[in-house]
Amino acid sequence: LVAKQAGVQEVKPKSSKDQVEDVMAALKAKCLNYHLDYTLIQKIRQEASKCPVTKLFQEAHMGVKRVVIDVTKFDQEFGCRWKGMESKIDQIPDFHKKTILHSVKTMIICYDMMSEEIKDQLETDDEILNNTDYLEQMVALCVRYRDATLG
Repeated sequence: LVAKQAGVQEVKPKSSKDQVEDVMAALKAKCLNYHLDYTLIQKIRQEASKCPVTKLFQEAHMGVKRVVIDVTKFDQEFGCRWKGMESKIDQIPDFHKKTILHSVKTMIICYDMMSEEIKDQLETDDEILNNTDYLEQMVALCVRYRDATLG
């Protein structure tokens, strides 16, 4: 009431979907280049014309999670914070870096292709939000690796 009287708008907390939207946009800015990734974008669009885009998104999400499980040696619960990842980020093997980067790019492209209705039905929001910092750190690590190997 005091805020309204002072003419200050109250900031409503963002919904999970809006927070995921922000995470995906931040990851996109860090790792996706429309020029360099044009072939991948076209490939995923073509795949999405043959099967649900949610299936492609979930497969890519599981690709990242398989790496997390392999690196941490922990079973990871659905929707939860990844156990053991805090001490393993810098120990991700190079061959996994390519997998992570490809999977995250695929997630981003698929997410951009989804309607709002489909985004509302995603069951990965909690897991993405609980591990945003890990996703950002892994993407940064993978982009550095990619850039170093490209010369």
